[in-house]
Formats: sequence, structure tokens, C-alpha cells
Amino acid sequence: MQRENIQHLLVIRADADGVIGSGHVMRCLALAQEWRRQGGEVVFWGRIGTESLRERIMAEGCRLRTLQASYPDPMDLVEVSDWLHEKKTQPGWLVLDGYHFDAVYHDAIRATGWSLLVIDDCAHLPEYQADILLNPNAYAEELPYKTKPDTLQLLGPRYAPLRREFFEVDKQCREVVGNGRRILVTMGGADPDNVSGRVVDAIWAMNRGDLEVKIVIGSLNPNHADLTARLAGKPFAAELQAPVTAMVPLMQWADLAVSAAGSTCLELAALGVPMVVTVLANNQELMAASLATHKVARNLGWFHDWQPTQAAAILQELLNDQEQCRQMGEKGRSLVDGKGCGRVIAMMHSWRGDVCEYKK
Repeated sequence: MQRENIQHLLVIRADADGVIGSGHVMRCLALAQEWRRQGGEVVFWGRIGTESLRERIMAEGCRLRTLQASYPDPMDLVEVSDWLHEKKTQPGWLVLDGYHFDAVYHDAIRATGWSLLVIDDCAHLPEYQADILLNPNAYAEELPYKTKPDTLQLLGPRYAPLRREFFEVDKQCREVVGNGRRILVTMGGADPDNVSGRVVDAIWAMNRGDLEVKIVIGSLNPNHADLTARLAGKPFAAELQAPVTAMVPLMQWADLAVSAAGSTCLELAALGVPMVVTVLANNQELMAASLATHKVARNLGWFHDWQPTQAAAILQELLNDQEQCRQMGEKGRSLVDGKGCGRVIAMMHSWRGDVCEYKK
């Protein structure tokens, strides 16, 4: 039986820009979708860098309140906490996702009477002042989190918040072909270092005219012109995909994905897509290593440490060994089943004592 009406409001505080990308907002959007599906109301607070992303949030039926500056700018916390105090007759949950939020921000939110769920990836704070701490990564249980004794820790891919399209899709086993040729390149919402361009150079180095390549250009990516120039005279078929609102068909199309080692990897794993990953930021190192350990992906390491010819050799090996790719995909589906949002929200209701059931 599904809960039809949620009495408590869900507030999400997350940012997206050309430096941090859109991953924090997109995984929060997954929680928002499930909360809305169960009949609840969602308000997004954030500094959202593009109109298309703002429209995406509102298209999900969420209200959006835009901040002009982000914490540690003091006006961020003043504006958000004042608004929460105004809503004290109906306090609910606030979800906080971003590495710039510290214990001071946590304490200020909890002082308003609202329950706090913090999403984190790397245990970078000395202590987490949260009612629920969520880390959806495969390495999460290895991290030395320090929390209050009564903090509920939801750790691991079982709680990965994936958008509903990754839960509802038909996850048939991928067809094993003799030689793969379809490559999906996705470097997140921003890609400020144009790692997509390095991957294009690697694909050129493969010297294969039979390849089909699709490159996702995120809403915060400034490299469209450079990528267009790099692809001029290409011997293989290639398309730049921008903007993209439906990632599932692109992922299912691919024989192999080349991805930044961020939250997109959990989506690829849930769909059983074999992948080669590279590290674009410090917070992605653990993800890349963990995916390789679980044999879900091949890890190139930091983007500036590999040469296009090295990446080309790995891509060539995997495309020529689709049985290995099939096994990588199976391990990915075993790691991420796509039902994390339901589990997380059920735990949120349970923590507050709400009556809530969901279909597992």
C-alpha cells in the first residue's frame, strides 16, 4: 500500500554551477520525484546555474526559490533559516547536498525544528550534525563517519537515489555481440576541463571508422564549440547530445560508456552498462577505485594522468570483448537495484514516526 498524502514538506538545499556540476541537484531531484509521487510537496532552494535546469526542477512539480549566493556567504543561511522559521507550524525534512555545507549550517537548520538529512560522499567533515546521513556509494561503509549517537546512517548503493526513469525502465539483459561499436561519453553537467575532448582524442586514436559515438553535453558545459572542432573530419559517426532530458535511452543504446566517476556511474550500473571511468575531482577518486574493485568499471584514474593512446587501448579491448562487458553489466545491476529512493523516504517517515509503506 502506498501512502497517498504526506503531511510534511520536503525542502531541498543544493546548488549547480560550472564548477561543481549538476550532480547534487540531480540526485536530490530523484528524492523529490518519489516524495511527489507519494503526494507530498517539495521546495528547492539553491543557486541553479542554468535556465534549463531550473525548468527541469519546476517541471517535476517542485517550487524553486533561487539564491544569489551560496554558503559560506552569510545571506544563504540567513535566508533559508528565516524561511524555515516562518514554516515552523509545518516542519518537515530538509535535505542538504553539497560539500560547502558544514556543521555550522547543519546546526542552524536543526535549530529551526526541521529534521535534517545530509547527503555526503567523502566524510570530509569532523562531525555530521544530521538526523539521517546518506552516502549512496559502494565504499561508504569504509569511511570513518562521526555523528550523533542517534543519527541514522544509510550507507551504500542500496540507498542510491536514482530518478524514476532508472527504476521504471525494463532492465533486460544486454545483448552480447561479437564486437561493440557504440560509445557513450558523459562527463557530468559541467566538464570545466573538457575531459570529453580528451576522450574524443582517444577515440580518434582507435582508428576505427565503424564506431558510433554520442557525447552528452551537460547544461553547464562550455565546450560545445571545441568539441565540434575536434570532431571535424572524423572517420566515425558522432553526435553531440545537448540538451539531454532522457538519459536512459542513451545509456541503453551504448555498448560501452566513458564517464566521469560521479553519480552518473550509479545510473549506468543500474542499467547494466559497462563503463570506463576517469577522475575529474578529488571526491571522485573513491568512486572510481570502488567501481574497479567491484569489477563494474575500468578505472583510468585522474584525467590528466592518462594519454589518449592509453585510453584508446582500453576502449578497444572492451569493445572487442563483449562477454567481459556483459559480466561488468551484471555486476553493476547487482550493485545498484534502483530502488534507493523508496528506501530512503521510508526511513525518513520511520524516523519521524509517520505511517508509511512502499513497494520494495
